[in-house]
Amino acid sequence: MPLNGRHVLLTGGTGFVGRHLVDHLRAQGARITVLSRRPGHALKLLGTDVTVVGALAEVADDCHFNAIINLAGAPVIGMPWTAQRRRTLVRSRLNITRDLVRFIAAREQRPDVFITASAIGFYGIGDHVCDETVAPTDDFQSRLCQVWEAAARGVRRSGVRVVTLRLGVVLGRDGGAFPRLLLCYRLGVGTRFADGRQWLSWIHIDDVVGLIDLAISDEAITGALNATAPEAVRQAEFAEVVGAGCGCWLTLPVPRRVMTGLLGEMSQLFVDGQRVVPAAALAHDYRFRYAEFASAVNALLAR
Repeated sequence: MPLNGRHVLLTGGTGFVGRHLVDHLRAQGARITVLSRRPGHALKLLGTDVTVVGALAEVADDCHFNAIINLAGAPVIGMPWTAQRRRTLVRSRLNITRDLVRFIAAREQRPDVFITASAIGFYGIGDHVCDETVAPTDDFQSRLCQVWEAAARGVRRSGVRVVTLRLGVVLGRDGGAFPRLLLCYRLGVGTRFADGRQWLSWIHIDDVVGLIDLAISDEAITGALNATAPEAVRQAEFAEVVGAGCGCWLTLPVPRRVMTGLLGEMSQLFVDGQRVVPAAALAHDYRFRYAEFASAVNALLAR
């Protein structure tokens, strides 16, 4: 489905991935409507050629969307996963997803595809290779993804194709974790978490956008779509490559017990790895712009 002239409704449009996606959709000639809790801020950030609404009720009944993309949700990395924080993470995903499911069901003209963000946290932790067929686990990050994806699948009752984008660690200069990590390396001090042997499943922001484009355009894609580069890296290799690019002269190891003491279960994101492969994307002949970690980092550092 060519994007030129197509109408896309997007949540999370002011976030890191959302901003890049808006730029891509604009360049492809798509019409863009963004749902935002802060319409004025969104309009200022994204530009006046983007339609911004503060609620789904503001969308006209005869307004047809070819694709609806749901990227909204409170950041997982940040505050420790206390009971209250866990409730916030779950609610921020379920509420908007359920609203969109009801919105689509009530439309006379329904979208061709509903794409919702998820995460590779679905697979839990470990060294085993995970493609889209691997079963989830019972830790918090997996359960969070499971309930989010289950809510999104409600759109199938409306006869709409559903794609769940399981995101790895997204690398970009203007958002996500990379800029904060980069600051330390720029100051000459890198970090190795635990023994550094845990896997890091990463993806360049340009390929995230490319995979969303693929999910919109290829009607054969349905269900889970891993958004990771073909080759994961060990965390020690991550530190080595980024450090070399920044001229870093010192790498400080942070023991597992320190990370666990500071962050609790959230420390899993740093000290326990996931080795995820984008089997579905490769099966549908997606060509990654950045398939190798060093080339992705060097491109980001050169900008």
